[in-house]
Amino acid sequence: MERRGSIETAKRIRQRISGVFLLAISQHIARDNPAALLEHALLPKKKAKMQPAVLDLDELREILTKTEATGAYPVTLLASRFLALTAQQPGTVRRARWADMEGIAWDSDEPAPEALWHIPAEQ
Repeated sequence: MERRGSIETAKRIRQRISGVFLLAISQHIARDNPAALLEHALLPKKKAKMQPAVLDLDELREILTKTEATGAYPVTLLASRFLALTAQQPGTVRRARWADMEGIAWDSDEPAPEALWHIPAEQ
């Protein structure tokens, strides 16, 4: 995995294997965790590049059009649109709850200018 550049995948798989061994140790099925030895042997993860912000409305429309033409699951397409409309981070959108939405007229086709999304402080 490291040779092909999948550093993050290698680290995650090592972490999962280590979890299996820790469970096995707790149930007296194994005595040690050989995956723990690999933690510091793996190459360091490359520093993530900053993604440029899309500030041009026409560019945003083009991205949304291409996204909606991908054939992704409808919930993924709706989340992508919601992400673009709210300018939130993907994790914040993923953790959104219906209970956090207020003032939305679900039974109307008209936009609700009083609609609010309350994002909990811990997010």
